[in-house]
Amino acid sequence: MKHSEERRFLFRAFDNQAEGLGRRGIRPMELKSLRQKVLDMGRADGSINSYLIVVPFSLIPFKRQISAIDLGGGKGYAYLDPSLIRDVGKTKFPDTLYLLTSIEDGAVTCGTSPEEATRSLRKVKRRPMTVNHALAMLLQWPEVLWRHNVHLSGSRIQDERTGRLLVPDFYRYAARLKMKQDPANATDENWGTPSYGRVVVP
Repeated sequence: MKHSEERRFLFRAFDNQAEGLGRRGIRPMELKSLRQKVLDMGRADGSINSYLIVVPFSLIPFKRQISAIDLGGGKGYAYLDPSLIRDVGKTKFPDTLYLLTSIEDGAVTCGTSPEEATRSLRKVKRRPMTVNHALAMLLQWPEVLWRHNVHLSGSRIQDERTGRLLVPDFYRYAARLKMKQDPANATDENWGTPSYGRVVVP
C-alpha cells in the first residue's frame, strides 16, 4: 500500500469511529491528537485496521454509553449499579480519550471461563476488556452480540446481596443489550472474553 493510500485508509477508519462519537458529544478537538496517533501507529507496526477509540466514563457516563447501543430492539439497559463496577489488573486507564490496539471480540475464547481466558490471554501478552472497553467496542460494532455474548474479565462487580466479586457480562436479549454478572469460573459455548493488545494515549 502506497503512503498516500495508507494515510487515507487510516484516517477513513478513524473518522468512521469518530463520527459516531461526535453525535454523542465528543468534540473534534478532543480527537485530533488521537487521529495523528493512529497514523503514527500504523507506520510503526502495521496495526492499521485493529484499534478502538475508548471514551472513559468521566467524559460520557456509563448509563449514557450503554443506552447509546441499539441492537434493533431498543436502547441498551443495565439494572446493575455502575458504581459497584471496578477494573482489575495493574493497568491504569486515562481519564481522557485513548486507543486500544489489536482488538479481538471474544470469539477465540468462546466456551472458556473468564478466569481461564484471562490466564490464556496473559500468556500471549494480551489483556481482557473492561466494561468501558466493551461498550466502546459495541458502540462501533454492535453486530458482535449477534454472534456471541461477552464476559468482561477486566472488570469486577460486587454482588449487592453476597458481597462477592463477579464478572460483568453483556448479552443480547430480544434484540437489546443487557447486562448481568457471573462467577469467574462460568462457562458457556456462546460466551467469550474480548481482549486487546495495548493502550495508546495521546
